[in-house]
Amino acid sequence: MRLNFKHGGAHDADHHPHRNKHRIEKFEGSMDLLVVALIAILALAMLVGLVTGGGDANWVKSL
Repeated sequence: MRLNFKHGGAHDADHHPHRNKHRIEKFEGSMDLLVVALIAILALAMLVGLVTGGGDANWVKSL
């Protein structure tokens, strides 16, 4: 009976297997970044609107 030992035991402990990302995983990662970017843009737009907005709307004055 023959035992199958891996050669270079110290090297194998330091080696991390390469994991290929599939297209859907890359797409999910980019969608996460896109959603975070859109939330940040909308928050900035709300902040600008609050700072620059006046007290009364134009359509209320015409009533």
